[in-house]
Amino acid sequence: MIAIDKIFEKLSKGLPLSDLGLPLRNGRTDVSKVKIAKPREGRTLGFAGAELKRSGNIPELEGVSCSDLDFGGADLSDLLVFGSVFKNCVFDNCDCRNLGLWETSFEDCSFRCANLAGAVLGGVSSERPKPNAFHRVLFDGADFSSSVHYGEQYRHCSFRKSRLRRLDFDGSVFEDCASENAA
Repeated sequence: MIAIDKIFEKLSKGLPLSDLGLPLRNGRTDVSKVKIAKPREGRTLGFAGAELKRSGNIPELEGVSCSDLDFGGADLSDLLVFGSVFKNCVFDNCDCRNLGLWETSFEDCSFRCANLAGAVLGGVSSERPKPNAFHRVLFDGADFSSSVHYGEQYRHCSFRKSRLRRLDFDGSVFEDCASENAA
């Protein structure tokens, strides 16, 4: 199993992943078996509104540009992502619980049936004021339970059959989005 930090280290330096021997899945590099270092026992990730409060050894990713990657089914829980760009990436069926996003954009991506419970999708702070952006992203069947939203932008996204109950999309922008049968 390849550690995700090795993959993202290469991507952050603009290096190809070809020497890692990763297979292709539906025309994308399959990174679904990546492993993220988890926080040490007894450490937690806490949020006050959408401001980041970190404690412990939380995995972080900053300034990475990713395209044509398939994370399908990967465990990305507790990962913090800052100032990154994802294009044509698949996160279907991923465990994204407590995922934190700040100044990050997703274009032509998919989070079908992903578990986004407790995720910070609208991470904005005084140090990182630029809202997250989701353009042409499929969230069909995703679970947004207890997720945090503030000012993020959704354009041409689909939320069909997603769990959206009791959420406050405070200041979030929705443009030409679909949400049929969302609960």
